[in-house]
Amino acid sequence: MFQGLKNYKLAWEMEGKVDIDEFQQQTLKENFCKDVGVEINDTCYWDVIKEELVGSQKSKALKFNRLKLIQPVGDGTFNCLPILGYNKTTYHLSKGDDGWDCNCQYKNKNPEKECSHTIALALFLKNGGG
Repeated sequence: MFQGLKNYKLAWEMEGKVDIDEFQQQTLKENFCKDVGVEINDTCYWDVIKEELVGSQKSKALKFNRLKLIQPVGDGTFNCLPILGYNKTTYHLSKGDDGWDCNCQYKNKNPEKECSHTIALALFLKNGGG
């Protein structure tokens, strides 16, 4: 999804609309989300224009569980499979010294915080998964 939204921004800039105002940013996001079949407020994502995480991590974690995307790998490790039409990356979760580690962009930038994948894993384990 990140690359797709970047491509929308690049296409917009190529049309000479370099200064993107808030309304145009919203239009970009809505068009991109509509094209990939994702509700704009349904899943959190990295906004390449604002360079920040947008949306609820808990709603994304619930979506991972609803779609049964948390998969035990063995040896106490898990994979979080991608949401189809949203991204293509499988993230790997393993027990670290201070909780669960994930190889996603958000967790790597914010190791002290929980990402949507570690939240999804906690919910998965709480509900008897694994």
